Amino acid sequence: MNQKTALILSAGITSFMLMVGGGAAVMANQVSASLNSTVQPVVTYANGVTTVSNGEMTSQREAQYIQLVNQANSQIKQANAEITLLKEQLKQAQAPTVSQTAANTITSLQAQTIALNAVQGAIVLRIPDLVNFQGAPTYEVVLDKGTLYIDAKTGAILQNGAASTGTGQSQNGHESGGDD
Repeated sequence: MNQKTALILSAGITSFMLMVGGGAAVMANQVSASLNSTVQPVVTYANGVTTVSNGEMTSQREAQYIQLVNQANSQIKQANAEITLLKEQLKQAQAPTVSQTAANTITSLQAQTIALNAVQGAIVLRIPDLVNFQGAPTYEVVLDKGTLYIDAKTGAILQNGAASTGTGQSQNGHESGGDD
């Protein structure tokens, strides 16, 4: 086969391939365009079949989405309002009144000292809290060995939940006798 024949044959094959490729691209474009223009969603109602265009379907979905978002936002606002109200009620319930604070004759530091004297070698885990224990204002002293409840008026130990105790306490909060 001479060069001239090979050149003509390769030019023919190249032309043929370009025409086939171009034809395939045109066909694909036409099929795609016809699919896009003919596809419409169908919505079935109780009274029959109704076709709805893509734009209408999108608008309906968007309206439903906006309605759901607004409903959720409304519920969140209502829940936040309820949380705020409950927080305020909790603050009011926990806030000691003037009569309660005036009636306290010992401080939280004194309650802590009484608890440490009652349980030798104990470590305080947190600042004593003023709580209501058996209907009386009481300091809750949390130690590493247990929890003690100290009467806020008298300094007496109402309950000793510690594992081991040191010197005992009398009702007035002072140490009772020991072998020092």
